This record gives sequence, structure tokens and C-alpha cells, in this order.
Amino acid sequence: MSREYLNGHGRDNAFGAMRLLLAVLVIVSHAFPLGGWGLDPTGYLTHSQVNIGFLALLGFLAMSGYLVTTSARRTGTLTYLWHRFLRIFPAYWAVLVFGAVVVGPLAWLAAGRDFVSYWTLEEGGPAGYVARNFSIYIFQFGIHDLFLNSPYGDWSHRPVINGSIWSLYFEVRLYVTIAILGAFKLLERTRWLVPLGAVTALASTLLVDRVPELVPVIHVLFGPGWGPRLAAIFLFGATAALYSEYVPLDGRLAVVAAVLSVVTLALGWFLVIGYLCYAYLILWLCFRAPRWSRRIASRHDLSYGVYLYAFPVQLLLTAYGVPKLGFPAYLVITVAVTLPLAIASWLLVERPVLRLKNWGPGRIRRRMPLPAALPEPRPMAEVS
Repeated sequence: MSREYLNGHGRDNAFGAMRLLLAVLVIVSHAFPLGGWGLDPTGYLTHSQVNIGFLALLGFLAMSGYLVTTSARRTGTLTYLWHRFLRIFPAYWAVLVFGAVVVGPLAWLAAGRDFVSYWTLEEGGPAGYVARNFSIYIFQFGIHDLFLNSPYGDWSHRPVINGSIWSLYFEVRLYVTIAILGAFKLLERTRWLVPLGAVTALASTLLVDRVPELVPVIHVLFGPGWGPRLAAIFLFGATAALYSEYVPLDGRLAVVAAVLSVVTLALGWFLVIGYLCYAYLILWLCFRAPRWSRRIASRHDLSYGVYLYAFPVQLLLTAYGVPKLGFPAYLVITVAVTLPLAIASWLLVERPVLRLKNWGPGRIRRRMPLPAALPEPRPMAEVS
């Protein structure tokens, strides 16, 4: 019986379903603190290594690393960057406007304040919220003092209106890293740089507290805070794309990866051992999920919209007293309100702008012949 590998598989996969599942898990994780039930209890189960929301984010990045690296190998650098821009920025800008003109005013009114003052108070206002965050780096997390007393406001000592969008800056940094490697043909000629980068990112998380002198270098390479951890899992996914002809889709390996992931989550060392195992497990599930699941979100990808809109929806529901109905009701109502917003984001923003992928740099690239050395197309669930 011949062994199957990651390469050679087409679009018949469950990336869409997996992304949607992970987006819902982020909602579950945020529901605990935002609804007033304290910290996500799954963090205690892992000895504060991760909670279910951060684990879902790691899964997102493992898939993203695999998919966008595959894209970068199939297209030119400008085309790749154009496609990534279309996938991330327009929907992100839309949710910024949504936060400023919908969430902010509704929360302002819920606090019994004068509607006009919301727009006229200058410091930390809605216009600044959109303008200062336009570049994807978050300079202004909140509007005025709205939600300052929420758990995320207490932790950060500043108002927070959408606590999910912080990770996009790190993801875009990683996209640019892949673009630079692709532009200099390093994804083909010296692909070992990518797994080396993953190991370096993991090592930097262990060194940051022990060797303070390395902190500025680590920040430049991987970003501040959680940057090295996010980079590590993303680069493990990218490594799977670069070495796909050597990565087997083996159920026995998946079982080992699952066991090691669970054991390291429960006992420790998930960062050192579990990240690689978890990345493999996520990719294996995407290609070995039941066939019926592969139809979920295969044509209409709502996961990005769910990720963008759920957090402000949860804050608004809390402002209007929905958590008093209990955790299950709060969770169900959050999903019920978020899904239409995600559908609107897909139908009105994401899908229309993705139709522009063959314009601009995309159109130019389409007219150019592919290099002879480029490998055969590999599976893609995002725009490639």
C-alpha cells in the first residue's frame, strides 16, 4: 500500500470547515470573560500555556502558513501580495467602520449618554479609531471610554472595542516574510530557512525572559509579545508546504501527533513539542476529514467575518444585559447575531473584492509564463 503525501492533493479538503470551527471556538473562549464568567477555564487545564481561543488562533496560523506559502510558490511576488491584500484589508477596514458607526453608538446609548456627544468629543473618537488603525497595526483599541470596564479593558488599562483584530498585524508580517523569501527565490533554493525560522521563533520564546539583550532582535524578527509563538506555528505550516512531497498523510502519525499535543497541553512543554505536532494534526484533519465536511464553507468562507465581528457583538450583547440569560443563551445569541454579519461581510465585501484577483498585479502575472522549475499546483482553499 503506497503512502500518500501532502503534495498531489487538490481542492477536495476541509480547510473551510476547519477555519469556521476554529472561529467558533474563539467565540466560546471570549464568551467567558466578556460575559462576566471570568477567565476561559480551558487555560487552567493547560497550566496557562494556552486556552481554547489561542489554540484556535494557532490552528488558523498553521493552515495559513501552509496555504499562503503554496500560493507564493505558484505566483509571482506582486500577485501574491495583491491576493493577500484583497483577502485581509477590505474586510478589516469594513469592521473598523462597523465598530465606529454601529457598535460605538449603540454602546454609547446603552450607557445613557447623549448621542451627539459620541461624534463631537474629539479625544479617542470614532474617526480616530478608523484612521489610526487603518494600516493594520492597532494604535487605538477603543473609542472614548467605551467598554473600559470590560475584562479586556481592565487587563490593558484602555478601552477595547474589538479584541480579535490584534493578531492581523502579526499575520500580515508573516505574509510579507514569505513574500520576501519568494522574491529572492529562497522558497525554492534554500527552503531550509523556513523550518530554521520556526525553530528560532520557538527558541526565542524561551530566551526572551532569560536574555533581555535579545528582546530588540526578537521584536524585529517576529514582533513583540506573542509574535514569536505565532511565527513558529505559521512557519511550521509553511514548512509543510515547502516539503509537502516528504510529509505523509498517515493516520498513525496523526494519532501520535494528537497524543503528544494532548499530553504536552496537560503536562507542559506544549510550546517545545506540541506546536509541531498540533500543526501536523490540523493539516491532517483538513485533508482527512469526512467527505461531507469538505463541502462546509468550501465556496462561501465565513470564518474571517466570524472572527472579525464576534468580539464587538459580544461586547454589545453584554452592554444590553444578554449574559443574564446564562452562558448557553449568550453563546447562541452571539453566534446568531454574528453569522448574518459574517455573511454580509462575505457577500458585500470579501467576495466582490476577491473577484479583482486577476486585475492589477494578478492580471499581469497571469499573462506571464510560469517558471519551468515551479512545482505542480498544490491544494489551495484561499485565493491563490
